[in-house]
Amino acid sequence: MKLRIAAHLGIASAVGLIVCWPGPLQAKQWLFRPQGEQEVKAGKISPDRQELDEAHRLLVQGKAGKAHKLLGKWFKTFPDSALNAEAMYYTGQSLEGLGKLYKAFEKYEELLQEFGDTEYFHKALEAQFAIAREYLNGRKRPILGIFRVSADDVGVKILERIPERQPSSLLAERSLILLGDYYLAKKKYDEAVYAYDQLIVSYSSSAFVRKARLQAAKAYLGNFKGSAFDPAPLIEAKERLLEYQALYGPNAQSSEVQAMLAKIEELQARRAYEIGQFYQRTGKKDSARVSFEGVIRRWPNTKWASKAQSKLKKLGKKRADQAGQFPAVVKSLKKE
Repeated sequence: MKLRIAAHLGIASAVGLIVCWPGPLQAKQWLFRPQGEQEVKAGKISPDRQELDEAHRLLVQGKAGKAHKLLGKWFKTFPDSALNAEAMYYTGQSLEGLGKLYKAFEKYEELLQEFGDTEYFHKALEAQFAIAREYLNGRKRPILGIFRVSADDVGVKILERIPERQPSSLLAERSLILLGDYYLAKKKYDEAVYAYDQLIVSYSSSAFVRKARLQAAKAYLGNFKGSAFDPAPLIEAKERLLEYQALYGPNAQSSEVQAMLAKIEELQARRAYEIGQFYQRTGKKDSARVSFEGVIRRWPNTKWASKAQSKLKKLGKKRADQAGQFPAVVKSLKKE
């Protein structure tokens, strides 16, 4: 006869409880553990199970040091136990409780390499994600027990591996958006775009895609190095923002988006204006006129338009009516 005691009665604790019935009804017992109730044979809980449950109880109570010590003995006593994955996960938890994040990372890594596609494989990935977030938020890693150095490289490595180890998962999506945001904050714009685009392409239905699209546009804008350099990042940033508006409609008309578009216009106008200045300095007045007229025509609402107007007055009334006379100037402006 089977008897079950429902967990919602409040009798079973989070660390596990054996519920027994006296007398002849004690045919089976049920072990209540965090992942749900498990049926065990009466009076035959294995020693490795008992000790591992005790270690877990200590972790729940916040006694990471005692739990870690007990787990160390457990591995020596039960080296071939079928519960090794669970024990390794608890060991990682105990190391985290002791503030030894890097050692915890290494223990989780050992679990991930030995026990693929198990319950504790997924738990270890979640734990590593949390460690990566700590590191990328500035937590240092001890070296030789004396020095504390940046562990950003460890955090990045964790986030890069998660989509490979657990594709098509929410955790993979969270990893990519966090990785992109980290690179954007560090002004590593190419890496940021790569992470955002990986999310956009591989997880097109993700709730993070909208944010990734806007962040990728910011990365392109940040990657523009100035008027003397390639305008491609500006052009791509503008295209991305216009696509963002087209995809998300009125909800995409935020002040942030409008401010970015206005900034791009200012930068494009400035670049064209400075090209005109260059031609003016080198005595190529007709080419300068083409550049200044392009500023006025294409970016009339920028401060550079009024500056260009002043320049044209100083250059006089003569102008190049045939754009074909100055193909290099026209081609440069058309790119933008």
